[in-house]
Amino acid sequence: MFRFLLCALAALASAALPCASQSADPYRVYPTAPRFLRQTLDSLAAAQFAERARAVASIRMPEDVKARGEQLRQFMLGAFDGWPERTPLHAKIVGSVEREGYRIEKLVYESLPGFFVTANVYVPASGPGPFPAVLGTAGHAEEGKSAGVYQMVWISLAKRGFLVLAYDPIGQGERSQYLDIETGEKIPGSGSGDHIMAGGVALLTGTHLARYLIWDGIRGLDYLLTRGDVDPKRIAAIGNSGGGTQSAYLNALESRLATAVPSCYITSWPHLWKDRWPQDSEQVFVDFLKNGFDFADFLTAQAPRPVKMLTAMQDYFPIAGAREAFAETQRSYRILGAEDRAGFFTYDDKHGWSKPRREATYAWLEKWLYGRDVSAPEPPIKPETSPNKSETPEALRVTASGQVLLSLGGRSIQRILRERAEEQFAAREALRIPDEDRPAFQSMLRRTMRMLPRTADLSAPRARIERTPVAERTGYRVEKLALPVDDAIAIPALLFAPARKPSGSRRIVLLDDRGKAAEAGESGLLGSLAQSGHTVLALDVRGIGELGIAARLVGNSPIYQESMRALLVGTSLPAIQTGDLLAALDSAQHLEGWGDGPVTILGKGNMGWIALFGAVLDQRIEGIAAEESLLSYMDIARSPRNVYTIDLVLPGVLRRFDMPDLVAHLNDRRILLLNARSPMDFLHARETVTQAYAPAAIAFQRAARPEAFQIRKESEDQRNKVYREWLR
Repeated sequence: MFRFLLCALAALASAALPCASQSADPYRVYPTAPRFLRQTLDSLAAAQFAERARAVASIRMPEDVKARGEQLRQFMLGAFDGWPERTPLHAKIVGSVEREGYRIEKLVYESLPGFFVTANVYVPASGPGPFPAVLGTAGHAEEGKSAGVYQMVWISLAKRGFLVLAYDPIGQGERSQYLDIETGEKIPGSGSGDHIMAGGVALLTGTHLARYLIWDGIRGLDYLLTRGDVDPKRIAAIGNSGGGTQSAYLNALESRLATAVPSCYITSWPHLWKDRWPQDSEQVFVDFLKNGFDFADFLTAQAPRPVKMLTAMQDYFPIAGAREAFAETQRSYRILGAEDRAGFFTYDDKHGWSKPRREATYAWLEKWLYGRDVSAPEPPIKPETSPNKSETPEALRVTASGQVLLSLGGRSIQRILRERAEEQFAAREALRIPDEDRPAFQSMLRRTMRMLPRTADLSAPRARIERTPVAERTGYRVEKLALPVDDAIAIPALLFAPARKPSGSRRIVLLDDRGKAAEAGESGLLGSLAQSGHTVLALDVRGIGELGIAARLVGNSPIYQESMRALLVGTSLPAIQTGDLLAALDSAQHLEGWGDGPVTILGKGNMGWIALFGAVLDQRIEGIAAEESLLSYMDIARSPRNVYTIDLVLPGVLRRFDMPDLVAHLNDRRILLLNARSPMDFLHARETVTQAYAPAAIAFQRAARPEAFQIRKESEDQRNKVYREWLR
């Protein structure tokens, strides 16, 4: 019966193989890893894709197209929490380089006060202008604006009579945001690394990294409009990959642009979801799919202004999705009577701004900014200072050191987001909720986490939970089982059942981000607790252990990918994992030997926070220990860098609460914080933790239970002893 149940559940997970034999791992419940997390997110996404298809099919009139574009713009502004204030640019040309047929001006401006943007302005030598102008947005190249392939575009356009403003995006070129100021070394690198770290913090504050990337471009456009050699009615945005992303956003949101040519970005989410999954932080918006949007909406939003999609047949932005997006865009333009203004180009090569796509860019700009229907072969570029026929990055530097933060100081994106976080933290919603108003606090937590509704009734007895013996050990036995938590989903678990249960013994649930079996060996914590008479249930919630996230062949880390997928469809990884914990407690009530009474949760690593979330929502959880868990959300925002945090991100959380608020609210329980961890992956001093959780300590004193809240820092060999003492 147990083998049959596991085979059926694994088949429903669509990733398990036939149950011909059990795995050699004695603690493994499923013979192959079920993809329950993926199954959940895929199901949500499929329903949202279908609903969007119905909405798009209903677009038939010009006013429908216009309304769709306005919906996209309003959604984006909501995701950004509005635009920043327009402040003085303080633009300066700090040098120039004369070349045959053009010159390169070295420009710096402030998109926000003290937030410096480094740029090169390529000015044609063919006359005084005014010239049509181009905002050149760089993709994820470490060199930013001065990457060789991008320079080929800027130079080619300048030789054709276009003025080009090419600027460094956040985290690239001269704008690395995570630097060791003393050594000048990048921490931990540039480009995507900066984007993902800053992107997570931006979400904590209820905004988005794309807000700042796009604002850099908007302020670059503001600068172009101050120049007498620029025609204000003939300005375009172009870019490849990450630059294709920015150019698509800019033209959707900025009506002063005449056209855009995004390369190697536009596709469709149903194809990207299936094949390649989410890209960097600026390309993933919370609730984007839930609200019915897709890539094509960025093009519809700018209709009927001309736009051309450039694609690669072998791109990791799937070509099938690109063709579908263009068909949808073409239909919108047809409704507006402007079908000739939507262009599409593809070439059978891989991701990148290759020569065929560069030449397609030139031809489109010639047509719509100069009115010339001409072929556009790329002109030969005279070698200047490097073998790749372009300038060296050093030759194009705007700053003496090659890094804004070293040469000009100012503010980093990390500092800007930290300042925003501090303001929100000081006025967070939790401060206005009385201790006794538990429903209000629970409601706030559920909203912030984006909890999914329960689809199965676990309160009534279900089919008997099958269990398989694993080992008989001194003083306890080990069994493995699958606990139903939702329709067609049963999570793997280990039960450590003591031979005797002395007075004071407890029911304990272990959540360990390394998986349920990490402490299952004979010398591990689980056996130690069982020998002391406690009944222990170790769970693998979705995302850890047997239900861990499969590695991808390309792209960002698996945990990042699944965390972003959850946000896209309107939930979060913490919401799913907390839901699993609470559902497992319901299901375990029908487990013989589990007993009744209060439950203690031991949460290790990031699972410590899942334990605390669960305790707020479930009164059965009487004690919570969080070991080597992150200190707080504010610690993430304040940290010079952050690792192992993205799976805990809750959008807008710092407007509402932080972890010390949760602990303070749990002043009727027992709480142990053991070896709290920094986002920089070291253990905090006990004094640091005590200071951060001072409001929680006050709440426990107010409840006349100061001894129920403990903060400890202990060595590894003392850990089991700490738990035994705390559990007594």
